[in-house]
Amino acid sequence: MVRTDDAFLAAFLRGRKHDVNKAFQCLKNFYEFKARYPDFYSYLMPSEKPELYDLNHFASLPGLDRKGRKICACVPARIDLEVAPLSDTFKMGTAILELMLNDLHLQVTGTVVIFDLAEFSIIQQARIATPTSAWHLAMIAQDKIPLRVKAVHVLNQPFYFSALYAVFRPFLKKKLRKRIYLHGSDMSSLHKHIAPENLPVEWGGHRESFTAKLTKTLLHLNEHKFKGF
Repeated sequence: MVRTDDAFLAAFLRGRKHDVNKAFQCLKNFYEFKARYPDFYSYLMPSEKPELYDLNHFASLPGLDRKGRKICACVPARIDLEVAPLSDTFKMGTAILELMLNDLHLQVTGTVVIFDLAEFSIIQQARIATPTSAWHLAMIAQDKIPLRVKAVHVLNQPFYFSALYAVFRPFLKKKLRKRIYLHGSDMSSLHKHIAPENLPVEWGGHRESFTAKLTKTLLHLNEHKFKGF
């Protein structure tokens, strides 16, 4: 089954700036991708695997950036493949991103992403940041889901970041490559884009530490909306 509710379809129109042909192509890409890779793009809900959400490695954030855009964040070092395979994280991400698509504000303004690479080891990189996972992430961000990624903020990048980025770069379009900002450990650089009152303490902000608790709760309350899709 496919979703035909107005809010969902409007996300594709707004995500492609009301170009009907591009919106329809994105919608087809979305469902073709899900059909082709069901092990990555089915739903994994909090009620099924709460321990995955409790890793606190991917979630949306309350508040907006300085241009009024929604924020989500990922901390790859917290991914624990002993708790769940990487495919489960993709399934969790599918559920979270589709929930985000219901946000009319996000449909209009797009979203920005924070990647905090603190403590992301070379061993983790080798297991997680593979060419296959890089390709999937690039496809999601650019062609398969109508989330307009307006900026990618990379924090605490390790000394081997060039090698890590080299895995992703071939799959990124020029437009997205220009929207990548490297801040290192300089949180004042990040604050030029996102005010401290909308960031957790570990990124120089005024909010509690980054957690998926709110995202987990919102998704749990909306699980019934995903049944049958």
